[in-house]
Amino acid sequence: MKKRFRVLSALAYNDPLYHQGVTQFAHEAEWELDMTVAYYGSEPVHWKGDGIITHYLASRPGLMKWVRRQHVPVVSINADEVAFWPGTAPDHEQCGRMAADYFFALGITELAFFRCSDQVSIQGRQRSFQEAVARRGGTFHLLDWRETTVEGRSTARLANMIAGLPVPLGIFCQSDHRAAALFNACEAAGRGVPEEIAILGVGNNETLCEFSRVPLSSVDTDMKAIAREGAAMLDRMMRGESSPKTPILFPPIGLVSRKSTAVVRAAHPQVAEALYFIVTHFAHPINATDVIRHIGASRDWLSRLFRKHVGRSISEELLRVRIEQAKYLLLSTDKKIAEIAKETGFTSYVHFAKSFLRAVGSPATEFVAAHRGHR
Repeated sequence: MKKRFRVLSALAYNDPLYHQGVTQFAHEAEWELDMTVAYYGSEPVHWKGDGIITHYLASRPGLMKWVRRQHVPVVSINADEVAFWPGTAPDHEQCGRMAADYFFALGITELAFFRCSDQVSIQGRQRSFQEAVARRGGTFHLLDWRETTVEGRSTARLANMIAGLPVPLGIFCQSDHRAAALFNACEAAGRGVPEEIAILGVGNNETLCEFSRVPLSSVDTDMKAIAREGAAMLDRMMRGESSPKTPILFPPIGLVSRKSTAVVRAAHPQVAEALYFIVTHFAHPINATDVIRHIGASRDWLSRLFRKHVGRSISEELLRVRIEQAKYLLLSTDKKIAEIAKETGFTSYVHFAKSFLRAVGSPATEFVAAHRGHR
Protein backbone atom coordinates (compact mmCIF):
# COMPACT_ATOMS: atom_id res chain seq x y z
CA MET A 1 0.00 0.00 0.00
CA LYS A 2 1.35 3.41 -0.98
CA LYS A 3 2.39 5.54 2.00
CA ARG A 4 0.33 8.68 2.39
CA PHE A 5 2.70 11.44 3.49
CA ARG A 6 1.65 14.02 6.06
CA VAL A 7 3.03 17.37 4.88
CA LEU A 8 2.93 20.82 6.45
CA SER A 9 2.66 23.86 4.18
CA ALA A 10 4.53 26.52 6.15
CA LEU A 11 4.69 29.36 3.64
CA ALA A 12 5.60 32.56 5.45
CA TYR A 13 4.87 34.48 2.24
CA ASN A 14 1.16 33.98 1.67
CA ASP A 15 0.70 34.18 -2.09
CA PRO A 16 -2.21 32.25 -3.62
CA LEU A 17 -0.10 31.09 -6.58
CA TYR A 18 2.35 29.38 -4.23
CA HIS A 19 -0.53 27.64 -2.46
CA GLN A 20 -2.02 26.55 -5.79
CA GLY A 21 1.26 24.94 -6.86
CA VAL A 22 1.65 23.06 -3.58
CA THR A 23 -1.96 21.91 -3.36
CA GLN A 24 -2.02 20.79 -6.99
CA PHE A 25 0.93 18.46 -6.42
CA ALA A 26 -0.41 17.37 -3.02
CA HIS A 27 -3.66 16.28 -4.63
CA GLU A 28 -1.88 14.25 -7.31
CA ALA A 29 0.52 12.67 -4.79
CA GLU A 30 -2.31 11.98 -2.32
CA TRP A 31 -0.64 13.86 0.51
CA GLU A 32 -2.34 14.68 3.76
CA LEU A 33 -1.68 18.43 3.60
CA ASP A 34 -1.84 20.64 6.69
CA MET A 35 -2.60 24.29 5.83
CA THR A 36 -2.79 25.57 9.42
CA VAL A 37 -0.02 28.13 8.93
CA ALA A 38 -1.86 29.73 6.00
CA TYR A 39 -4.95 30.26 8.14
CA TYR A 40 -3.47 31.32 11.47
CA GLY A 41 0.03 32.50 10.62
CA SER A 42 1.62 30.69 13.56
CA GLU A 43 3.46 27.42 13.95
CA PRO A 44 1.23 24.39 14.66
CA VAL A 45 2.96 23.27 17.86
CA HIS A 46 1.29 19.84 17.95
CA TRP A 47 1.95 18.91 14.30
CA LYS A 48 3.66 15.61 13.56
CA GLY A 49 4.39 14.58 10.00
CA ASP A 50 6.78 13.54 7.26
CA GLY A 51 7.89 16.76 5.56
CA ILE A 52 7.56 20.53 5.35
CA ILE A 53 7.45 22.88 2.39
CA THR A 54 8.24 26.44 3.37
CA HIS A 55 9.06 29.95 2.18
CA TYR A 56 11.77 31.59 4.27
CA LEU A 57 11.06 35.08 5.57
CA ALA A 58 13.37 36.79 8.05
CA SER A 59 10.47 38.80 9.46
CA ARG A 60 8.89 35.53 10.69
CA PRO A 61 11.73 34.26 12.95
CA GLY A 62 9.44 32.28 15.23
CA LEU A 63 8.01 30.18 12.40
CA MET A 64 11.43 29.70 10.77
CA LYS A 65 13.03 28.53 14.05
CA TRP A 66 10.16 26.11 14.62
CA VAL A 67 10.58 24.62 11.14
CA ARG A 68 14.31 24.13 11.70
CA ARG A 69 13.62 22.19 14.91
CA GLN A 70 11.52 19.58 13.11
CA HIS A 71 13.39 16.39 12.25
CA VAL A 72 11.84 15.91 8.81
CA PRO A 73 12.83 16.82 5.23
CA VAL A 74 12.27 20.51 4.44
CA VAL A 75 12.14 22.22 1.04
CA SER A 76 12.09 25.99 0.54
CA ILE A 77 10.50 27.63 -2.49
CA ASN A 78 12.84 30.60 -2.08
CA ALA A 79 15.92 28.50 -1.48
CA ASP A 80 18.26 31.23 -2.70
CA GLU A 81 17.55 33.07 0.57
CA VAL A 82 18.76 30.24 2.86
CA ALA A 83 21.77 27.93 2.93
CA PHE A 84 20.28 25.20 5.12
CA TRP A 85 17.29 24.09 2.99
CA PRO A 86 17.26 22.83 -0.60
CA GLY A 87 14.56 23.92 -3.00
CA THR A 88 13.47 26.14 -5.83
CA ALA A 89 13.53 29.89 -6.52
CA PRO A 90 12.79 32.48 -9.21
CA ASP A 91 15.69 33.56 -11.41
CA HIS A 92 15.88 37.15 -10.19
CA GLU A 93 18.71 38.09 -12.54
CA GLN A 94 16.53 37.28 -15.55
CA CYS A 95 13.61 39.22 -14.00
CA GLY A 96 15.76 42.35 -13.82
CA ARG A 97 16.97 42.01 -17.39
CA MET A 98 13.45 41.39 -18.68
CA ALA A 99 12.20 44.53 -16.92
CA ALA A 100 14.94 46.69 -18.43
CA ASP A 101 14.35 45.31 -21.93
CA TYR A 102 10.63 46.00 -21.56
CA PHE A 103 11.09 49.64 -20.59
CA PHE A 104 13.54 50.22 -23.43
CA ALA A 105 11.03 48.70 -25.84
CA LEU A 106 8.58 51.34 -24.61
CA GLY A 107 11.14 54.03 -25.37
CA ILE A 108 11.83 54.88 -21.70
CA THR A 109 15.48 55.39 -20.79
CA GLU A 110 15.14 57.12 -17.39
CA LEU A 111 14.64 54.11 -15.11
CA ALA A 112 14.39 53.60 -11.36
CA PHE A 113 14.29 50.62 -9.00
CA PHE A 114 11.98 50.86 -5.99
CA ARG A 115 13.64 48.99 -3.13
CA CYS A 116 12.09 48.32 0.27
CA SER A 117 14.09 45.39 1.68
CA ASP A 118 17.42 43.56 1.66
CA GLN A 119 16.55 40.00 0.66
CA VAL A 120 18.85 38.18 -1.74
CA SER A 121 16.03 38.15 -4.29
CA ILE A 122 15.64 41.94 -4.21
CA GLN A 123 19.39 42.48 -4.44
CA GLY A 124 19.49 40.25 -7.51
CA ARG A 125 16.62 42.05 -9.22
CA GLN A 126 18.15 45.46 -8.59
CA ARG A 127 21.65 44.45 -9.65
CA SER A 128 20.63 42.86 -12.95
CA PHE A 129 18.18 45.67 -13.71
CA GLN A 130 20.81 48.33 -13.00
CA GLU A 131 23.43 46.53 -15.12
CA ALA A 132 21.01 46.11 -18.03
CA VAL A 133 20.07 49.80 -17.91
CA ALA A 134 23.72 50.83 -17.98
CA ARG A 135 24.53 48.40 -20.77
CA ARG A 136 21.80 49.90 -22.96
CA GLY A 137 22.85 53.48 -22.25
CA GLY A 138 19.99 54.45 -19.95
CA THR A 139 20.07 56.37 -16.67
CA PHE A 140 19.51 54.46 -13.43
CA HIS A 141 17.95 55.89 -10.27
CA LEU A 142 17.44 54.14 -6.92
CA LEU A 143 14.30 54.86 -4.91
CA ASP A 144 15.61 53.54 -1.60
CA TRP A 145 12.80 53.03 0.90
CA ARG A 146 14.51 50.56 3.23
CA GLU A 147 14.21 52.63 6.41
CA THR A 148 12.40 50.77 9.15
CA THR A 149 10.89 53.82 10.88
CA VAL A 150 7.43 55.13 10.06
CA GLU A 151 8.93 58.56 9.36
CA GLY A 152 11.50 57.07 6.97
CA ARG A 153 8.78 55.34 5.01
CA SER A 154 6.44 58.30 4.75
CA THR A 155 4.57 58.87 1.50
CA ALA A 156 5.75 62.48 1.53
CA ARG A 157 9.41 61.44 1.54
CA LEU A 158 8.88 59.00 -1.32
CA ALA A 159 6.88 61.63 -3.22
CA ASN A 160 9.77 64.08 -2.87
CA MET A 161 12.18 61.51 -4.33
CA ILE A 162 9.86 60.88 -7.28
CA ALA A 163 9.23 64.59 -7.88
CA GLY A 164 12.96 65.10 -8.31
CA LEU A 165 13.30 62.57 -11.13
CA PRO A 166 12.88 63.31 -14.86
CA VAL A 167 9.87 62.11 -16.85
CA PRO A 168 8.93 60.02 -18.68
CA LEU A 169 10.18 57.62 -16.02
CA GLY A 170 9.92 53.85 -15.67
CA ILE A 171 9.92 52.39 -12.16
CA PHE A 172 10.64 48.70 -11.55
CA CYS A 173 9.03 47.86 -8.22
CA GLN A 174 10.66 45.07 -6.21
CA SER A 175 7.33 43.19 -5.94
CA ASP A 176 3.65 43.61 -6.78
CA HIS A 177 2.48 44.25 -3.22
CA ARG A 178 4.89 47.17 -2.80
CA ALA A 179 3.39 49.07 -5.74
CA ALA A 180 0.56 50.59 -3.67
CA ALA A 181 3.09 52.86 -1.96
CA LEU A 182 4.36 53.99 -5.36
CA PHE A 183 0.88 54.86 -6.63
CA ASN A 184 0.21 56.93 -3.50
CA ALA A 185 3.56 58.72 -3.75
CA CYS A 186 3.11 59.47 -7.47
CA GLU A 187 -0.26 61.04 -6.72
CA ALA A 188 1.24 63.10 -3.90
CA ALA A 189 4.04 64.22 -6.25
CA GLY A 190 1.54 65.25 -8.93
CA ARG A 191 2.90 62.65 -11.35
CA GLY A 192 0.45 60.79 -13.55
CA VAL A 193 0.51 57.00 -13.86
CA PRO A 194 0.85 56.00 -16.63
CA GLU A 195 0.92 59.39 -18.40
CA GLU A 196 4.29 60.40 -16.92
CA ILE A 197 5.48 57.39 -14.94
CA ALA A 198 5.25 53.72 -15.93
CA ILE A 199 5.26 51.22 -13.04
CA LEU A 200 6.18 47.54 -13.36
CA GLY A 201 5.90 44.94 -10.60
CA VAL A 202 7.10 41.36 -10.09
CA GLY A 203 5.07 38.26 -9.39
CA ASN A 204 1.94 38.83 -11.47
CA ASN A 205 -0.42 38.32 -8.54
CA GLU A 206 -3.65 38.89 -10.46
CA THR A 207 -5.63 40.09 -7.44
CA LEU A 208 -3.02 42.73 -6.60
CA CYS A 209 -2.39 43.68 -10.22
CA GLU A 210 -5.97 43.91 -11.47
CA PHE A 211 -7.35 45.75 -8.45
CA SER A 212 -4.56 48.23 -7.76
CA ARG A 213 -5.29 51.91 -8.28
CA VAL A 214 -4.05 51.55 -11.85
CA PRO A 215 -3.93 47.94 -13.14
CA LEU A 216 -0.32 46.91 -12.64
CA SER A 217 1.96 45.44 -15.30
CA SER A 218 4.12 42.68 -13.86
CA VAL A 219 6.88 40.17 -14.57
CA ASP A 220 5.42 36.68 -14.18
CA THR A 221 7.88 34.63 -12.11
CA ASP A 222 5.79 31.45 -12.49
CA MET A 223 5.19 31.09 -8.75
CA LYS A 224 2.82 28.17 -9.24
CA ALA A 225 5.44 26.12 -11.10
CA ILE A 226 8.12 27.05 -8.54
CA ALA A 227 5.93 25.79 -5.69
CA ARG A 228 4.85 22.67 -7.57
CA GLU A 229 8.45 21.66 -8.33
CA GLY A 230 9.35 22.36 -4.69
CA ALA A 231 6.57 20.00 -3.62
CA ALA A 232 7.79 17.35 -6.06
CA MET A 233 11.32 17.70 -4.65
CA LEU A 234 9.99 17.23 -1.12
CA ASP A 235 8.11 14.11 -2.19
CA ARG A 236 11.32 12.62 -3.58
CA MET A 237 13.22 13.49 -0.39
CA MET A 238 10.55 11.87 1.78
CA ARG A 239 11.04 8.72 -0.32
CA GLY A 240 14.77 8.71 0.48
CA GLU A 241 16.23 10.48 -2.54
CA SER A 242 18.98 13.07 -2.07
CA SER A 243 18.33 16.77 -2.53
CA PRO A 244 20.07 19.02 -5.11
CA LYS A 245 23.10 20.95 -3.90
CA THR A 246 21.94 24.27 -5.35
CA PRO A 247 18.47 25.82 -5.82
CA ILE A 248 16.58 25.04 -9.03
CA LEU A 249 16.03 28.44 -10.63
CA PHE A 250 12.96 29.24 -12.72
CA PRO A 251 13.23 31.99 -15.36
CA PRO A 252 10.23 34.33 -15.70
CA ILE A 253 7.69 33.05 -18.21
CA GLY A 254 6.68 36.45 -19.51
CA LEU A 255 5.56 39.94 -18.71
CA VAL A 256 1.89 40.91 -18.51
CA SER A 257 1.22 44.45 -19.70
CA ARG A 258 -1.57 46.38 -18.01
CA LYS A 259 -2.51 50.02 -17.80
CA SER A 260 0.33 51.06 -15.45
CA THR A 261 2.74 50.93 -18.41
CA ALA A 262 0.26 51.41 -21.25
CA VAL A 263 0.87 55.11 -21.73
CA VAL A 264 3.89 57.16 -20.93
CA ARG A 265 4.32 60.75 -21.92
CA ALA A 266 5.92 59.47 -25.11
CA ALA A 267 6.43 63.08 -26.08
CA HIS A 268 3.11 63.33 -27.90
CA PRO A 269 -0.49 62.75 -26.68
CA GLN A 270 -1.69 61.14 -29.94
CA VAL A 271 1.17 58.63 -29.84
CA ALA A 272 0.37 57.86 -26.20
CA GLU A 273 -3.29 57.36 -27.07
CA ALA A 274 -2.36 55.07 -29.96
CA LEU A 275 -0.14 52.96 -27.68
CA TYR A 276 -2.91 52.65 -25.12
CA PHE A 277 -5.43 51.65 -27.81
CA ILE A 278 -3.05 48.91 -29.02
CA VAL A 279 -2.47 47.50 -25.51
CA THR A 280 -6.18 47.44 -24.69
CA HIS A 281 -7.47 46.18 -28.07
CA PHE A 282 -4.78 43.88 -29.49
CA ALA A 283 -6.89 40.80 -28.69
CA HIS A 284 -9.41 41.97 -31.28
CA PRO A 285 -8.64 41.60 -35.02
CA ILE A 286 -7.57 45.24 -35.39
CA ASN A 287 -4.86 46.61 -37.69
CA ALA A 288 -2.99 49.88 -38.16
CA THR A 289 -5.96 51.39 -39.99
CA ASP A 290 -8.18 50.82 -36.96
CA VAL A 291 -5.63 52.53 -34.71
CA ILE A 292 -5.40 55.52 -37.04
CA ARG A 293 -9.19 55.72 -37.32
CA HIS A 294 -9.49 55.70 -33.51
CA ILE A 295 -7.05 58.60 -33.19
CA GLY A 296 -8.78 60.55 -35.97
CA ALA A 297 -5.58 61.61 -37.70
CA SER A 298 -4.19 61.26 -41.19
CA ARG A 299 -2.31 58.04 -41.89
CA ASP A 300 0.92 59.71 -43.04
CA TRP A 301 1.04 62.15 -40.12
CA LEU A 302 0.37 59.61 -37.35
CA SER A 303 2.58 56.94 -38.93
CA ARG A 304 5.49 59.35 -39.14
CA LEU A 305 4.93 60.62 -35.59
CA PHE A 306 4.55 57.10 -34.17
CA ARG A 307 7.79 55.87 -35.71
CA LYS A 308 9.63 58.95 -34.49
CA HIS A 309 8.62 58.43 -30.85
CA VAL A 310 8.29 54.63 -30.61
CA GLY A 311 10.95 53.53 -33.08
CA ARG A 312 8.57 51.14 -34.84
CA SER A 313 5.59 51.40 -37.14
CA ILE A 314 2.06 51.03 -35.79
CA SER A 315 1.80 47.57 -37.39
CA GLU A 316 5.14 46.50 -35.92
CA GLU A 317 4.11 47.59 -32.43
CA LEU A 318 0.77 45.81 -32.71
CA LEU A 319 2.56 42.63 -33.78
CA ARG A 320 5.12 42.96 -30.96
CA VAL A 321 2.40 43.20 -28.31
CA ARG A 322 0.55 40.21 -29.76
CA ILE A 323 3.65 38.04 -29.97
CA GLU A 324 4.68 38.86 -26.39
CA GLN A 325 1.22 37.92 -25.12
CA ALA A 326 1.23 34.75 -27.20
CA LYS A 327 4.61 33.74 -25.74
CA TYR A 328 3.26 34.31 -22.26
CA LEU A 329 0.13 32.21 -22.88
CA LEU A 330 2.15 29.42 -24.50
CA LEU A 331 4.30 29.04 -21.38
CA SER A 332 1.74 29.79 -18.66
CA THR A 333 -1.31 27.86 -19.91
CA ASP A 334 -2.19 24.57 -21.55
CA LYS A 335 -4.28 26.23 -24.25
CA LYS A 336 -4.02 25.00 -27.81
CA ILE A 337 -2.00 27.13 -30.20
CA ALA A 338 -5.05 27.85 -32.36
CA GLU A 339 -6.89 29.13 -29.29
CA ILE A 340 -3.97 31.38 -28.34
CA ALA A 341 -3.79 32.70 -31.90
CA LYS A 342 -7.43 33.74 -31.69
CA GLU A 343 -7.04 35.27 -28.21
CA THR A 344 -4.14 37.44 -29.36
CA GLY A 345 -5.93 38.94 -32.34
CA PHE A 346 -4.55 36.94 -35.24
CA THR A 347 -7.01 36.36 -38.06
CA SER A 348 -6.06 32.69 -38.53
CA TYR A 349 -3.76 29.97 -37.26
CA VAL A 350 -1.68 30.24 -40.43
CA HIS A 351 -1.27 34.00 -39.92
CA PHE A 352 -0.18 33.38 -36.34
CA ALA A 353 2.25 30.61 -37.26
CA LYS A 354 4.00 32.67 -39.94
CA SER A 355 4.15 35.78 -37.74
CA PHE A 356 5.49 33.86 -34.73
CA LEU A 357 8.19 32.12 -36.77
CA ARG A 358 9.28 35.43 -38.30
CA ALA A 359 9.36 37.27 -34.95
CA VAL A 360 10.80 34.57 -32.67
CA GLY A 361 12.88 32.52 -35.08
CA SER A 362 11.23 29.19 -34.30
CA PRO A 363 7.74 27.67 -34.50
CA ALA A 364 5.52 27.97 -31.43
CA THR A 365 5.86 24.24 -30.67
CA GLU A 366 9.66 24.45 -30.62
CA PHE A 367 9.53 27.62 -28.51
CA VAL A 368 7.43 25.84 -25.88
CA ALA A 369 9.61 22.71 -25.90
CA ALA A 370 12.82 24.73 -25.53
CA HIS A 371 11.60 26.85 -22.63
CA ARG A 372 9.78 24.11 -20.75
CA GLY A 373 12.81 21.93 -21.23
CA HIS A 374 14.66 24.22 -18.80
CA ARG A 375 12.24 23.28 -16.04
